[in-house]
Amino acid sequence: MYPVVATVELFGRVHIIGSYGVLLAVALVTFGGLLVALARRRGLDPGLVVAVVAIGVPFAGLGAHALSAAVAWARGVDPLQAALRPTLTFYGGAAGLVLALVFGARATGMPAAQLVDAAIVPGALAHAIGRVGCLLGGCCYGAVHHGPLSVTYRHPLAPAEAGLPRHPVQLYEAVVLIALAVLFQRWSQRQRTSAGPWLRFRCYVGAYALARVGLESLRGDADRGLWWAGGISTSQLISLSLVALVVGIRTRQGITPTGD
Repeated sequence: MYPVVATVELFGRVHIIGSYGVLLAVALVTFGGLLVALARRRGLDPGLVVAVVAIGVPFAGLGAHALSAAVAWARGVDPLQAALRPTLTFYGGAAGLVLALVFGARATGMPAAQLVDAAIVPGALAHAIGRVGCLLGGCCYGAVHHGPLSVTYRHPLAPAEAGLPRHPVQLYEAVVLIALAVLFQRWSQRQRTSAGPWLRFRCYVGAYALARVGLESLRGDADRGLWWAGGISTSQLISLSLVALVVGIRTRQGITPTGD
Protein backbone atom coordinates (compact mmCIF):
# COMPACT_ATOMS: atom_id res chain seq x y z
CA MET A 1 0.00 0.00 0.00
CA TYR A 2 1.13 3.59 0.55
CA PRO A 3 2.65 4.21 4.01
CA VAL A 4 4.29 7.48 2.88
CA VAL A 5 2.32 10.48 1.62
CA ALA A 6 5.31 12.72 0.99
CA THR A 7 8.82 13.55 2.13
CA VAL A 8 9.87 17.03 3.20
CA GLU A 9 13.42 18.30 3.62
CA LEU A 10 13.90 20.71 6.51
CA PHE A 11 17.24 21.98 7.83
CA GLY A 12 19.13 19.39 5.85
CA ARG A 13 17.08 16.42 7.07
CA VAL A 14 14.42 14.46 5.23
CA HIS A 15 11.16 14.02 7.15
CA ILE A 16 8.55 11.44 6.16
CA ILE A 17 4.87 12.34 6.25
CA GLY A 18 3.14 9.03 6.86
CA SER A 19 -0.29 7.99 5.65
CA TYR A 20 -1.29 6.81 9.10
CA GLY A 21 -0.37 10.13 10.71
CA VAL A 22 -2.29 12.12 8.09
CA LEU A 23 -5.41 9.96 8.43
CA LEU A 24 -5.16 10.08 12.22
CA ALA A 25 -5.13 13.89 12.05
CA VAL A 26 -8.16 13.81 9.75
CA ALA A 27 -9.90 11.45 12.18
CA LEU A 28 -9.29 13.76 15.14
CA VAL A 29 -10.58 16.81 13.26
CA THR A 30 -13.62 14.84 12.10
CA PHE A 31 -14.35 13.65 15.62
CA GLY A 32 -14.05 17.09 17.16
CA GLY A 33 -16.07 18.86 14.45
CA LEU A 34 -18.94 16.35 14.43
CA LEU A 35 -19.07 16.13 18.22
CA VAL A 36 -19.34 19.91 18.59
CA ALA A 37 -22.10 20.00 15.95
CA LEU A 38 -24.10 17.18 17.57
CA ALA A 39 -23.56 18.56 21.06
CA ARG A 40 -24.87 21.96 19.96
CA ARG A 41 -28.03 20.31 18.63
CA ARG A 42 -28.53 18.73 22.05
CA GLY A 43 -28.22 22.02 23.87
CA LEU A 44 -24.65 21.65 25.13
CA ASP A 45 -22.27 24.61 25.14
CA PRO A 46 -19.98 24.29 22.05
CA GLY A 47 -17.14 26.15 23.76
CA LEU A 48 -17.15 23.79 26.72
CA VAL A 49 -17.30 20.79 24.38
CA VAL A 50 -14.24 22.05 22.49
CA ALA A 51 -12.39 22.48 25.79
CA VAL A 52 -13.26 18.94 26.92
CA VAL A 53 -12.26 17.46 23.55
CA ALA A 54 -8.95 19.34 23.68
CA ILE A 55 -8.29 17.66 27.02
CA GLY A 56 -9.63 14.31 25.87
CA VAL A 57 -7.42 13.85 22.82
CA PRO A 58 -4.11 13.80 24.77
CA PHE A 59 -5.66 11.43 27.30
CA ALA A 60 -6.69 9.15 24.41
CA GLY A 61 -3.11 9.12 23.14
CA LEU A 62 -1.78 8.45 26.61
CA GLY A 63 -4.22 5.60 27.16
CA ALA A 64 -3.47 4.06 23.77
CA HIS A 65 0.25 4.05 24.44
CA ALA A 66 -0.07 2.95 28.07
CA LEU A 67 -2.11 -0.15 27.22
CA SER A 68 0.24 -1.05 24.38
CA ALA A 69 3.23 -0.73 26.70
CA ALA A 70 1.49 -2.77 29.41
CA VAL A 71 0.74 -5.59 26.98
CA ALA A 72 4.33 -5.62 25.72
CA TRP A 73 5.64 -5.64 29.31
CA ALA A 74 3.29 -8.50 30.23
CA ARG A 75 4.64 -10.48 27.30
CA GLY A 76 8.23 -10.17 28.57
CA VAL A 77 9.50 -6.97 26.93
CA ASP A 78 11.81 -4.87 29.11
CA PRO A 79 9.66 -2.18 30.85
CA LEU A 80 11.76 0.70 29.50
CA GLN A 81 11.71 -0.70 25.97
CA ALA A 82 7.97 -1.31 26.27
CA ALA A 83 7.42 2.30 27.31
CA LEU A 84 9.52 3.62 24.43
CA ARG A 85 7.87 1.52 21.71
CA PRO A 86 5.94 3.87 19.34
CA THR A 87 2.79 1.74 19.32
CA LEU A 88 -0.86 2.47 20.11
CA THR A 89 -3.78 0.28 21.16
CA PHE A 90 -7.35 1.28 20.32
CA TYR A 91 -8.98 0.09 23.51
CA GLY A 92 -6.53 2.06 25.62
CA GLY A 93 -7.20 5.19 23.59
CA ALA A 94 -10.98 4.70 23.76
CA ALA A 95 -10.86 4.25 27.54
CA GLY A 96 -8.73 7.37 27.96
CA LEU A 97 -11.05 9.44 25.78
CA VAL A 98 -14.27 8.29 27.46
CA LEU A 99 -12.86 8.92 30.94
CA ALA A 100 -11.70 12.38 29.85
CA LEU A 101 -15.13 13.17 28.41
CA VAL A 102 -16.89 12.02 31.59
CA PHE A 103 -14.66 13.89 34.03
CA GLY A 104 -14.37 16.91 31.73
CA ALA A 105 -18.14 17.13 31.41
CA ARG A 106 -18.64 16.91 35.16
CA ALA A 107 -15.96 19.51 35.79
CA THR A 108 -17.65 21.96 33.40
CA GLY A 109 -21.20 21.25 34.55
CA MET A 110 -22.33 19.40 31.44
CA PRO A 111 -24.28 16.12 31.63
CA ALA A 112 -21.65 13.44 31.04
CA ALA A 113 -24.12 10.92 29.66
CA GLN A 114 -25.30 13.34 26.97
CA LEU A 115 -21.76 14.22 25.93
CA VAL A 116 -20.63 10.60 25.70
CA ASP A 117 -23.82 9.70 23.84
CA ALA A 118 -23.17 12.49 21.34
CA ALA A 119 -19.65 11.14 20.83
CA ILE A 120 -20.77 7.68 19.63
CA VAL A 121 -21.30 8.45 15.94
CA PRO A 122 -18.34 10.87 15.58
CA GLY A 123 -16.17 8.33 17.40
CA ALA A 124 -17.21 5.50 15.08
CA LEU A 125 -16.52 7.56 11.95
CA ALA A 126 -13.17 8.80 13.28
CA HIS A 127 -12.24 5.22 14.16
CA ALA A 128 -13.11 4.14 10.60
CA ILE A 129 -10.85 6.84 9.16
CA GLY A 130 -8.08 5.71 11.47
CA ARG A 131 -8.45 2.13 10.24
CA VAL A 132 -8.06 3.31 6.66
CA GLY A 133 -4.83 4.92 7.84
CA CYS A 134 -3.79 1.53 9.23
CA LEU A 135 -4.53 -0.04 5.85
CA LEU A 136 -2.41 2.51 3.99
CA GLY A 137 0.37 2.43 6.56
CA GLY A 138 0.55 -1.36 6.77
CA CYS A 139 -0.03 -1.74 10.51
CA CYS A 140 -2.69 -3.97 12.12
CA TYR A 141 -2.49 -6.06 8.95
CA GLY A 142 -4.45 -9.20 8.18
CA ALA A 143 -3.54 -12.85 7.97
CA VAL A 144 -2.34 -14.35 4.71
CA HIS A 145 -5.28 -14.64 2.31
CA HIS A 146 -5.41 -15.48 -1.40
CA GLY A 147 -8.98 -14.34 -2.06
CA PRO A 148 -10.15 -11.61 -4.45
CA LEU A 149 -10.11 -8.89 -1.77
CA SER A 150 -6.54 -9.53 -0.66
CA VAL A 151 -3.95 -6.76 -0.48
CA THR A 152 -0.18 -7.08 -0.81
CA TYR A 153 2.34 -4.80 0.85
CA ARG A 154 5.54 -4.08 -1.06
CA HIS A 155 6.78 -0.80 0.42
CA PRO A 156 9.91 -1.32 2.60
CA LEU A 157 8.49 0.88 5.39
CA ALA A 158 5.29 -1.16 5.74
CA PRO A 159 5.43 -3.37 8.86
CA ALA A 160 3.78 -6.26 7.03
CA GLU A 161 6.04 -8.78 5.32
CA ALA A 162 6.37 -7.80 1.66
CA GLY A 163 4.91 -9.89 -1.12
CA LEU A 164 2.28 -11.85 0.82
CA PRO A 165 -1.43 -11.35 0.00
CA ARG A 166 -3.42 -10.58 3.14
CA HIS A 167 -6.92 -9.94 4.40
CA PRO A 168 -7.63 -6.18 4.31
CA VAL A 169 -8.92 -6.55 7.84
CA GLN A 170 -8.48 -2.82 8.50
CA LEU A 171 -10.93 -2.12 5.68
CA TYR A 172 -13.35 -4.74 7.01
CA GLU A 173 -13.34 -2.97 10.34
CA ALA A 174 -13.82 0.43 8.73
CA VAL A 175 -16.92 -0.88 6.95
CA VAL A 176 -18.28 -2.29 10.22
CA LEU A 177 -17.68 1.04 11.97
CA ILE A 178 -19.44 3.02 9.26
CA ALA A 179 -22.40 0.63 9.47
CA LEU A 180 -22.52 1.11 13.25
CA ALA A 181 -22.35 4.88 12.81
CA VAL A 182 -25.33 4.80 10.43
CA LEU A 183 -27.28 2.45 12.71
CA PHE A 184 -26.73 4.51 15.85
CA GLN A 185 -27.39 7.78 14.05
CA ARG A 186 -30.82 6.42 13.14
CA TRP A 187 -31.53 5.78 16.82
CA SER A 188 -33.97 8.65 17.31
CA GLN A 189 -33.94 11.25 20.06
CA ARG A 190 -37.19 9.92 21.52
CA GLN A 191 -35.78 6.40 21.63
CA ARG A 192 -32.62 7.72 23.32
CA THR A 193 -34.66 9.51 25.97
CA SER A 194 -36.93 6.57 26.74
CA ALA A 195 -34.06 4.06 26.80
CA GLY A 196 -32.11 5.82 29.53
CA PRO A 197 -28.90 7.89 29.47
CA TRP A 198 -26.29 5.14 29.03
CA LEU A 199 -28.09 2.35 27.17
CA ARG A 200 -27.11 3.57 23.69
CA PHE A 201 -23.46 3.78 24.71
CA ARG A 202 -23.51 0.29 26.21
CA CYS A 203 -25.15 -1.09 23.08
CA TYR A 204 -22.45 0.45 20.93
CA VAL A 205 -19.69 -0.94 23.13
CA GLY A 206 -21.24 -4.40 23.01
CA ALA A 207 -21.83 -4.33 19.24
CA TYR A 208 -18.31 -3.18 18.45
CA ALA A 209 -16.77 -5.65 20.89
CA LEU A 210 -18.63 -8.55 19.28
CA ALA A 211 -17.47 -7.46 15.82
CA ARG A 212 -13.90 -7.07 17.08
CA VAL A 213 -13.83 -10.64 18.37
CA GLY A 214 -14.45 -11.88 14.84
CA LEU A 215 -12.20 -9.37 13.13
CA GLU A 216 -9.25 -10.27 15.35
CA SER A 217 -9.33 -13.82 14.00
CA LEU A 218 -8.45 -12.40 10.56
CA ARG A 219 -5.42 -10.41 11.73
CA GLY A 220 -1.85 -11.52 11.20
CA ASP A 221 0.28 -8.99 13.09
CA ALA A 222 2.14 -9.98 16.25
CA ASP A 223 1.70 -6.58 17.93
CA ARG A 224 -1.90 -7.38 18.79
CA GLY A 225 -0.59 -9.68 21.54
CA LEU A 226 -1.34 -13.40 21.59
CA TRP A 227 -2.07 -15.48 24.67
CA TRP A 228 -2.47 -19.16 25.47
CA ALA A 229 -0.37 -20.49 22.62
CA GLY A 230 -1.76 -17.92 20.20
CA GLY A 231 -5.36 -18.90 20.77
CA ILE A 232 -6.64 -15.45 21.69
CA SER A 233 -5.45 -11.88 21.26
CA THR A 234 -5.38 -9.04 23.78
CA SER A 235 -8.20 -7.24 22.01
CA GLN A 236 -10.30 -10.41 21.95
CA LEU A 237 -9.84 -10.75 25.71
CA ILE A 238 -10.89 -7.14 26.22
CA SER A 239 -13.79 -7.49 23.78
CA LEU A 240 -15.16 -10.61 25.46
CA SER A 241 -14.85 -8.91 28.85
CA LEU A 242 -16.76 -5.89 27.55
CA VAL A 243 -19.53 -8.06 26.10
CA ALA A 244 -19.85 -9.88 29.43
CA LEU A 245 -19.93 -6.54 31.27
CA VAL A 246 -22.60 -5.07 28.99
CA VAL A 247 -24.76 -8.19 29.21
CA GLY A 248 -24.27 -8.34 32.97
CA ILE A 249 -25.33 -4.73 33.47
CA ARG A 250 -28.36 -5.19 31.25
CA THR A 251 -29.36 -8.41 33.00
CA ARG A 252 -29.04 -6.82 36.42
CA GLN A 253 -31.10 -3.83 35.35
CA GLY A 254 -33.73 -6.16 33.92
CA ILE A 255 -34.29 -7.87 37.28
CA THR A 256 -37.30 -6.44 39.09
CA PRO A 257 -38.03 -7.08 42.76
CA THR A 258 -40.96 -9.35 43.49
CA GLY A 259 -43.15 -9.49 46.55
CA ASP A 260 -43.04 -12.31 49.08
